[in-house]
Amino acid sequence: MMGVWKYGQTGVNIKLLALGLLTAISLSSCQRSDHADISRLSESSDCRTVEHKVGETEICGNPQKIVALGPYVLEHLLALNIQPVGYADHIEFHQGDYSNPSQQIPYLGDFITQPLANVGLAYTPSIESILQIQPDLILGVEGNNAAQ
Repeated sequence: MMGVWKYGQTGVNIKLLALGLLTAISLSSCQRSDHADISRLSESSDCRTVEHKVGETEICGNPQKIVALGPYVLEHLLALNIQPVGYADHIEFHQGDYSNPSQQIPYLGDFITQPLANVGLAYTPSIESILQIQPDLILGVEGNNAAQ
């Protein structure tokens, strides 16, 4: 008999649905364009404001270097065929970067095509590690990252 897998609390389901919707909306305009040159973005002409549960974020251009703070964010990025450059897991499985994601990131690692920088834990990311990557966009979840 096959059961239905679900989270323990309805509030978590609603938050995950909201996060998924927010991620889909904010990333739908982040798809790569063959003729876009990210190094020559015009700050005023190619910016948009994305409203979300913890405020607003101005996104300029087409973000190419994205950091995912947690597996829920990583899952949505991979579903949209977007490869992040940095990742923070919920549990500290190992030290160092994710040089072999298929072995180092449970369930989702097989869908990652490039090494990822380890930026700490999802709820306490390393600002220093994130700054070294110089990302265009950092995506997190309200429950873990609202204060950051």
